[in-house]
Amino acid sequence: MVWFDSKIPSHYPDLLTVAIPLFAVGIIVEILVASWKEKKIYRLSDSITSLNHGSMDQLINIFVKTAMIFPYTYIYYNYHFPIGEVIERSIWGYLIVFVAYDFAYYWTHRFGHENNMGWAIHVTHHSSEDFNLITALRQASFQRFLTWPEFLPLALFFSPQFSTFHSHVNLIYQFWTHTGVVGKLPFWIEYIFNTPSHHRVHHGSNKRYLDKNYGGVFIIWDKMFGTFEPEGEEVVYGLTTPVASYNPIYTLLHQFYDLYKVVSKIPNISLGEKLYIYFIKGPGYVHPNTPTSKSTENTEEKLKPYSKYDPKIPLFNKIYAVFHWLTFFAIAYILTHPTFEEAPLDLKFWLTFYVIYGFLSTGLILENHKYASLVELSRLLMGFYFAPFLSKLLFCASVECPQASWSNNTLTTVSFGILALSIVLVLVKVIFSSFAKVRTPLKVTHAKQG
Repeated sequence: MVWFDSKIPSHYPDLLTVAIPLFAVGIIVEILVASWKEKKIYRLSDSITSLNHGSMDQLINIFVKTAMIFPYTYIYYNYHFPIGEVIERSIWGYLIVFVAYDFAYYWTHRFGHENNMGWAIHVTHHSSEDFNLITALRQASFQRFLTWPEFLPLALFFSPQFSTFHSHVNLIYQFWTHTGVVGKLPFWIEYIFNTPSHHRVHHGSNKRYLDKNYGGVFIIWDKMFGTFEPEGEEVVYGLTTPVASYNPIYTLLHQFYDLYKVVSKIPNISLGEKLYIYFIKGPGYVHPNTPTSKSTENTEEKLKPYSKYDPKIPLFNKIYAVFHWLTFFAIAYILTHPTFEEAPLDLKFWLTFYVIYGFLSTGLILENHKYASLVELSRLLMGFYFAPFLSKLLFCASVECPQASWSNNTLTTVSFGILALSIVLVLVKVIFSSFAKVRTPLKVTHAKQG
């Protein structure tokens, strides 16, 4: 009986590694096209937040991917039907699994919207008030905990490698559907496939667009199961209750807290009923005992005039935040690159913690949070401990790692210098109160609904 082998060889290409440079090219092209069309679909702070979530998703995957693939691997290597091996070796097999995977994705995605715990996990992806290719990278870090059970039936036929290959194909296809510069496509494409037009609807907070268009590659599932909505009125992106934050920890976890607050205020409710609301019911559910009949989600429609969350911050703060954020983003990329896979797990853990803490700090700076200076100072002091590890990491990304080298020592010295200079700059800003401003409140004007 086979349990699990984390080193199972695969003759299928690693499509995501190949696709990452293409994603970068696509984003650059979209920015240029949007500028040419005079469409403001990118905002720096919002884009950084999306990239933070994409990086956090991949960083957390370092530690949980083995556990996530174990059930699928166990079922396949002990219980799969041999006919699956025959299908894999045929051209038709690729088409069959391509369609089957997207069918499973439809139901997984739908569960993520229509179940309270599923929505608490998935909501991060919908928290941006912009719609562009970087938004596609705003992935929820806990999403894989939600998705793996729905794909287990495929394990009765198809190998983990084959399914992983098709999951990458599905994911890569979905990337382009997040573009904000492509209009409606020819009828036959719109009729069969998920397109940017269909996916704009899916990301809309307009009442008519809520819980629509779940398909990944094919839109036919939505038409079959009654969740299709064509693009009509202008789409207002984001959540019905705007998250109003660039703090990646808050945008990741806020729905769990909001759900807990709503359920905890329901009087005379048993533990079983609470669990039923958490894990069975959906965001629009209203328990009979709920005070003032508040549901687990605000479904009030954001009506014009509506202002996106975009606090103004001093130019120095923005330059400072972006400079340090680029360092964290580079470290995250290196940590998740296949060449770093054999690094010690404890080193990966502490560097991951430091990078996520850095994302938190820059997010607070970008929203003028009153505790930004305190968090950033603690991050800089923490950096003195991590500087030697970070220097070695950056050096090892380009050449073979010697035990000791002049380059490592030089990079460590430079890192210490940057940290010391940053501490001085932050302290100066604190003295002049630039960092100490309370974050700009969200200004939203709701029109009266008839």
